Amino acid sequence: MTANPKKAVILGLMVVVAIYFWAPLIWKWTAKDNAVANVNTVTPKGAQPVATPPTKEAAPKEVPRPKCPPWQQIVQWIQSDSRTAPAPPLSTTRDPFQKPKSAVAETKVEEEARPQPPVLTPAGVGMVLTGTIIGPQLRIARISGKSYHEGQTIEIVKEKGKLHATFTLLEVHDRRAVLESQGERFELAIPEPSKSGKMELLGSNGR
Repeated sequence: MTANPKKAVILGLMVVVAIYFWAPLIWKWTAKDNAVANVNTVTPKGAQPVATPPTKEAAPKEVPRPKCPPWQQIVQWIQSDSRTAPAPPLSTTRDPFQKPKSAVAETKVEEEARPQPPVLTPAGVGMVLTGTIIGPQLRIARISGKSYHEGQTIEIVKEKGKLHATFTLLEVHDRRAVLESQGERFELAIPEPSKSGKMELLGSNGR
């Protein structure tokens, strides 16, 4: 210290700082050891220290399960229960997809009251047969200025589309033809030539 007082002062300060920081830690360690020693040593006279067993979580108690009755007994209970009985059949059964009789009757009355369109005939629409051609492989009928062969369809449109008729030429015969329309057959024949009266010369006496 006499040889180098400055170094002695610095070392002294370092020791003071070390004591300042280490003193609380040392105090805590010594306090814990004393507390453990006191707990272990404080026991009543003549009594032996009892070691506390480690605690364990209590195991849950098993709940006894109810016994299930045999299946025969369950079936008997179901059969005896009135709520499981089948519903009685309905007194009146009706098809939900079928119209009631009243609606059907009304529909028939409406159809009967509805005016039916008149059946168009070849003569009624102005068709006139003017000639027929009969060959070994082809039969043709001349109708209203046009030629048609067997199996051909004839359409008649008049009065700006208000009158429309369709006929099928089924058969062609000598001086007549058979047509069909809406499931009905009609026969169209060549009109007979008009008979002209005889011309007689009158004599001088008026005979």
